Amino acid sequence: MFDINIIDGTPIYRQIRDHLKQQIVSGSLARGTRLPPDQEVSKSLGVSIATIKEAYDELVREGYLARRPGRGTSVAVDIPALRSFSAVREIGIAFYDVFSITNTYLAKILNGISEVASETGFSLSIFTFKGRSIYQGNDLLRESLERRSISGLLLLSRMAEKDIRTLMEVGCPIVAVDNEYVNLDIPTVLT
Repeated sequence: MFDINIIDGTPIYRQIRDHLKQQIVSGSLARGTRLPPDQEVSKSLGVSIATIKEAYDELVREGYLARRPGRGTSVAVDIPALRSFSAVREIGIAFYDVFSITNTYLAKILNGISEVASETGFSLSIFTFKGRSIYQGNDLLRESLERRSISGLLLLSRMAEKDIRTLMEVGCPIVAVDNEYVNLDIPTVLT
């Protein structure tokens, strides 16, 4: 399988989860592939069955694996994180704080976006991140990105460049409104 690193401090179940996720994303483990039984993986890696179950359970929750009683564990056929962002008609709008919507300037922008989205068959989801990382500040936004339940993200407030890079890595379409990112090449609309 792979070597477990006990020196770096990363929990073993997480190493197993990350290794399997990487194999699924890269295509090394094809969709629908049946995985060996937990006991077999446990013996080959020299770890407890509980550790294997914990890694598998996380991957099931994230949509990478499917468990069926009597059939075992297999790579999911429809993996939300591998879906195209363009497959849905929902646009995410992210900004610092929900109370900034009372700003008449921002309210006009949101009203215009809402009208155009409605005319073109899209709906909007609004997310606030309050200055935290998008992967820590708003669970709903993180889940929407992981499950590809939004088709892209409009950034109405400045976001950390690290987060922008992460969004770019997963292929999420991004447009910044009135926030230029000098070190990043992303579309920006200036009003």
